[in-house]
Amino acid sequence: MGDAWAQALWKTKRWSDDLNLLTSWRPTELPDSWAPIHGWALARVLAVVAILAVAGFVALGRPWLTRRWSVAARRLGRRVLVGVLGVSAVLAVATYVDFGVFRYGTYLNEWDFYHYYLGTKYAHELGYTNLYGATLAADQEGGLRYHNPRNQIRDLTTAQLRDVSEVAAESARYRARFSDSRWREFVADVTWFKMQLPAHRWSLLLADHGYNGTPAWSFVVGGLVSRHLSVRNPVSRWLMLALDPLLLLAATVAVAWALACARHFSWSSSSAPTTCCRGAISRARFCAPISPWLRCWPCAWSSSATTRSPVSC
Repeated sequence: MGDAWAQALWKTKRWSDDLNLLTSWRPTELPDSWAPIHGWALARVLAVVAILAVAGFVALGRPWLTRRWSVAARRLGRRVLVGVLGVSAVLAVATYVDFGVFRYGTYLNEWDFYHYYLGTKYAHELGYTNLYGATLAADQEGGLRYHNPRNQIRDLTTAQLRDVSEVAAESARYRARFSDSRWREFVADVTWFKMQLPAHRWSLLLADHGYNGTPAWSFVVGGLVSRHLSVRNPVSRWLMLALDPLLLLAATVAVAWALACARHFSWSSSSAPTTCCRGAISRARFCAPISPWLRCWPCAWSSSATTRSPVSC
């Protein structure tokens, strides 16, 4: 009995410590901003809650499961589930904005923005395999700031790590892929990113795995957005950063409209990407086309006690 009380007290203290840490977090108190637990635990919990709540709605719509329930009981069950989904939605939005304490000190995620901005704006010159080599060449022109702890950079052609000095010796090859004006602009963009990122993070950036947007997405975003808006201009930069929240808002409106056709309303916490997927350029692009498609199927049917008949949205 004594051991059980001791264990309960230890758990209570641990929860208290966790709550205190949650409420007192500040960016400067996160020495390792890449902590693997940051933001992920709550996001997973919200996803599970949303899935269970949706499963509850499905169960309430099956007469053979609820035939012994009174009308009042079914109504109460539905209201409870709506409340659970509402709380989940609010927490999902709070998770997306890191509860106001951003992982990198600001909404802008320079690491992702670097890949998706330069990868689309200079897609013609860089393709998928020359981003890191060209960046290293541009970094050298303004004073090399890339000092990887292992003196390595990823060769995106082979996906293998190479010695920085070997890649630096090939700078002329990367420079030749650009016109003079485009190279000057590329160097200016790279300089902006390398000065925005802390030195230790910049020195890890070129060991990542490159830009991975599809050719179609590169064509659309590069042609309509990144080639015309400069990351070095604050107004242009925030216009690009606003794309993800606008896509998420459009997806939410479309979902609410679609589910209203079937007289249901639900939010899914999985529609809010976690920290690593926001603060860049159109990282939530999947939400607008996929979410309405996945959730529009209830619009095809209206439920009654005995029959189902097609309805139109």
